[in-house]
Amino acid sequence: MVVKFELDSHPNTQANRLRSPQRSRVSPTEIGQMQPNYRRCIACRQVARKETFWRVVRVYSSHQVQLDRGMGRSAYLCRNAECLKIAQKKNRLGRSLKAAIPEEIYQILKQRLPSE
Repeated sequence: MVVKFELDSHPNTQANRLRSPQRSRVSPTEIGQMQPNYRRCIACRQVARKETFWRVVRVYSSHQVQLDRGMGRSAYLCRNAECLKIAQKKNRLGRSLKAAIPEEIYQILKQRLPSE
């Protein structure tokens, strides 16, 4: 049994792809995604400029967790006591960084809290 295919009638042939109209590109901000330099708090899920958050980083090469600097997996946390408490209680930092968070990190962040 011999089956013959007509290449031009198939919708995925190159000739048919060339005839189809080009799709217009849509920027990420037009479809509801975050704008550049905006981040989300891992505790309260608030979106704001990244300068308003604390940055906790698991450094790529050494897998150590540190604050503010370094290249690797990052998590952002609001600069208030409620978000810090939620992040520590529910282990949000540990889950988002995929690493164990030392107690010293939480102590440093508590010291950085603004005095009320």
